[in-house]
Amino acid sequence: MVNLLPHRGGPYRIFLELTTDDRISGQGEAYGVPFSPAEARGLVEDVVERRVIGCDPFDIESLWRVIYSSGFSLHPELTMGGVLGGIEIACGDTV
Repeated sequence: MVNLLPHRGGPYRIFLELTTDDRISGQGEAYGVPFSPAEARGLVEDVVERRVIGCDPFDIESLWRVIYSSGFSLHPELTMGGVLGGIEIACGDTV
């Protein structure tokens, strides 16, 4: 489950919370996302649904590689980098 905490930290900072099936949760910050909280939420939810759900949140390196290389050019642009950073931080916070 993804829970975004909008309107905290200014217009370019989005905080998110990931919760595992075992109800372990971690929070992360998607820094530098140049969209409104609603648009950023959609982007984070899309990445989580396609790339994170069903994966081991404690295997952060593998998860990072899958998300990082999922773009057209196998290299994400800055917005995806911010989303990836927030997901990575949230997974690391669950440990």
